Amino acid sequence: MKQKKPYILQVCGLKNTGKTKFIGELVQYLHEKQYQVAVIKHDGHEFDTKHYTEDNFQHYNKGADASVVFSNGQWICVKREKTTLEHWIERFQYMDFIIIEGCKQANYPKVEMLRKGINETPVSNPEGRVACIIDWNCDTKKMTYNRNDKELCEKIINNIDIFYKKQDDIL
Repeated sequence: MKQKKPYILQVCGLKNTGKTKFIGELVQYLHEKQYQVAVIKHDGHEFDTKHYTEDNFQHYNKGADASVVFSNGQWICVKREKTTLEHWIERFQYMDFIIIEGCKQANYPKVEMLRKGINETPVSNPEGRVACIIDWNCDTKKMTYNRNDKELCEKIINNIDIFYKKQDDIL
């Protein structure tokens, strides 16, 4: 794998197609390989802070424009402010990998999660789509990965350089 810092990979798909679970597995795989990984999650519906019980969310829900909780080794901030995907990518330039959940209209290299009975055809912007991850057997020459493949994360990362080249054989 050539080092382009950082590699950016989007994981997109409709609700309940397995994006979050797959990203968790991918992050764990990269962490075990000692890569630095940032995950940027887009919520197209504005996430709900009312169900979070941490103090900073309570303060935010009472009207604070920004609320931060921190310790010696980590921090989390919630803030009322418009932002962009590019802003967060710029903030994480020191990472080895940036995994984006969602933003299906962006043009970064992306894999789309498809799930039998939920969504069997891609809905993302085809620009940047390098593969689809499916959970059914599919006899196609198109670039697909099987979701049940125990080596899925390894195969995705081993092909990351290919993902940066234009792919014509995608679903």
